[in-house]
Amino acid sequence: MLDRSHRSMAPAPRQGEQPRAVVAHLYYFRHCASMTMDEMTILVYPDYTARVARAQAARLRITHNDQERIFSTPKEAQSYIRENISTNRSPVRD
Repeated sequence: MLDRSHRSMAPAPRQGEQPRAVVAHLYYFRHCASMTMDEMTILVYPDYTARVARAQAARLRITHNDQERIFSTPKEAQSYIRENISTNRSPVRD
């Protein structure tokens, strides 16, 4: 469902250039999508604020000895594994 939309403030494109971006507020939209209308392909992408994008970033969850730890970077997880889990039988590679 479309709430509102408007063109970006970029100058109008010249003949043969790509059209301006359109900013639209869509309800119930979570992922990228593409649509075809009048033989044109329209690509739709979510536009998150930096704060929302960081909150949705992937995280690594490790449960060891009934304790759960969540890491936001692979280096943090590797460090935890080396210090708390790793044995001589299962080395962690960089």
